Amino acid sequence: MSKQQKHVRFDDTPSPASSSSSLPSEEEPCTPPPLGFNSPYHCTPLPGTSAVNPFLEPKNGMFNCDITQHPVYMAHSVPAHIWDQPATHPSAPSLVVVCDRLPWMLTIYPTSSHRSYVTVRDVFDGIYTALRKPVLTAELATLSPAGKAAVTAAYHERCRRIVDPEMFEMEMSKGFKRVDFLGKHTTFYGIKSSKVPGRWDLMLK
Repeated sequence: MSKQQKHVRFDDTPSPASSSSSLPSEEEPCTPPPLGFNSPYHCTPLPGTSAVNPFLEPKNGMFNCDITQHPVYMAHSVPAHIWDQPATHPSAPSLVVVCDRLPWMLTIYPTSSHRSYVTVRDVFDGIYTALRKPVLTAELATLSPAGKAAVTAAYHERCRRIVDPEMFEMEMSKGFKRVDFLGKHTTFYGIKSSKVPGRWDLMLK
């Protein structure tokens, strides 16, 4: 009995990925793709971990700003393309930010309904909004006498920076805000991964 011959047919049409026009010549070394925060080769975290955007890292110094001021005042000093970058890699639908000077956790969400992840801009908008919330009487009562005195001093100093007399009286009437718990430590210099999974440490000086 003769064995049945099998015919194998090869397709000679090159795929886009293997096209000769896309292959480097022997004289031209293969150049790796440019690295950037959105590049798959940049700062790829281990499974189950996340990395903060390099522009938000403490060592970067890009955002050396007073977080008591609205983020709009930083717009002129930060390149526009940075604001809408993801705040973390991989991107996250929310961030829980903690600070050793605050008794609250600050949860940050996207400010645009067109995005499903937190951006660099969202971080500063979220921190500013969270710190503008009034302090409850019960929260103030948890402070020691020295702690309450420091918060009171920060409250008066914050209000004194308002030049307009009418706006000054209005702000004074609103009482303590969460930002007053920071005292003089209101300069942002970065965010880093917390020892507690899923949280981020807000670094101030």
